[in-house]
Amino acid sequence: MNDNGTLTTRENGNGTATQDRPSYRPQVDVYETEDRYFLVADVPGSGEGDIDLTIEKDVLTLSAKAAEPQFDGFEPRWRGYGVGDWRRSFRLSQAVERDGVDATVKDGVLRVSLPKAKESLRKSIPVKRLD
Repeated sequence: MNDNGTLTTRENGNGTATQDRPSYRPQVDVYETEDRYFLVADVPGSGEGDIDLTIEKDVLTLSAKAAEPQFDGFEPRWRGYGVGDWRRSFRLSQAVERDGVDATVKDGVLRVSLPKAKESLRKSIPVKRLD
């Protein structure tokens, strides 16, 4: 793969060549509030049955399968928007309450809500005066 995210054309050993095509890496925005993280990811072509979301230790992994769109009667001449299988991982800086994680997908946008574990939330400790 080269620096601009495309697979390069090269001979594969049996006299045929692979074709240049863009690879896909979804864009992800991460937000944080005092009690949770929110991830919003661009996942065109992926529905709820195509997306896998896992948390192992402190790593959140998103992955999916997505087929390139096919249009009957049309032959692609240029594909600037590559869609395909992908995987993204994120290291969480704080513990997450795993039972409270919620994920939804609609119109090609994945939204993930990750509540922070109670023990990792900020707590104010009052300071008392000793007499």
